[in-house]
Amino acid sequence: MFRIEAYTSESQIEHIDLILPIIQNQMEFIGSSKSLEQTKQALLNAMKPVSRAVLFIGYNESDAPISFAFGNVGVGLQAGDYFWLNEIHVDASCRRTGYASTFLSWIENWLKKKNIYYIATMTGEKNIASQKLFKKNGFDLDNIIWMDKELNQE
Repeated sequence: MFRIEAYTSESQIEHIDLILPIIQNQMEFIGSSKSLEQTKQALLNAMKPVSRAVLFIGYNESDAPISFAFGNVGVGLQAGDYFWLNEIHVDASCRRTGYASTFLSWIENWLKKKNIYYIATMTGEKNIASQKLFKKNGFDLDNIIWMDKELNQE
């Protein structure tokens, strides 16, 4: 079958070099092309000990990574701790099999065990497959306006 692991620090990640290609694949999909070394450094930075980041990796029966999700635990005045799901990616060979819903359900159960009862994410308006996945799994799809700003480094 498969197994899923949740990592809350870089020191816990088994065989980090084996998961980099699947992460890099997702980053390229969203328009952020980086080398494997740059991807590794970004992941190590995100998973540093002071972070509240979580990396979920799904492995197949051969222990090859087939999915990942990455996000951060935040705190809000309304809901207390919540989880912001930055990225989710399932290998093309596992799509349209129900695996993505199983993966997402496993993540939700892990979060509940950590007393996190609210999860949020976003996707592009043209990413219909992602919208269908989240809607199928009980997420509300709202119209929002995303605002961001890159701060200059001087």
